[in-house]
Amino acid sequence: MDIGFPSTLTAYDLLKDQGGVVGGLLAFGAGLLAYCAGRAQATAVDKQNEEFKRTERRRLARSCLVAARLTDEVLAGIEDDISRELAYVSYRQGQDMNNETALAIWKKIRKPELSTVWDQLGVLDREIISKYMNLDREIAKKWETDFLAPTVVTINSMLDELSKLQVMIDSLRGFLKSDFDKVNSVLCD
Repeated sequence: MDIGFPSTLTAYDLLKDQGGVVGGLLAFGAGLLAYCAGRAQATAVDKQNEEFKRTERRRLARSCLVAARLTDEVLAGIEDDISRELAYVSYRQGQDMNNETALAIWKKIRKPELSTVWDQLGVLDREIISKYMNLDREIAKKWETDFLAPTVVTINSMLDELSKLQVMIDSLRGFLKSDFDKVNSVLCD
């Protein structure tokens, strides 16, 4: 049976004549293989970068959690002081107090310990830092008030001032709770 090839054509002659086609097919196969290898490598690098980002978010979340807990502990101490002094001032309802007693009450309320939380504050929300600094400023103002002038301090004014500090702390703790929730969602990721 004759399929149209010359009878003197050998396999060697055929490959020699069609070498360009064979080479082209081999080059195409090699290019396809290189493309698939490059895609696999790019996918692996993307996955690695995503893991680095996730690890960094978790590290930052842990730092934020430490800062929030530390700040919350400082606030809990101040809140205890305010509660104790509110109870004392409420007990004296209907009486007046002199400046020395008022100053002694303010001095029993500890100022926020900035040195304790200073390095950690930077990872917290800007609103928390602002409220924390306002609380520090408000208590410092009370500590520095000139109580030397002979005046009488009313119990109601003391109750109002102590309640105002309590509201500031409650607000600050609310923001800390929000940060706790955000951090927990990142850590649970």
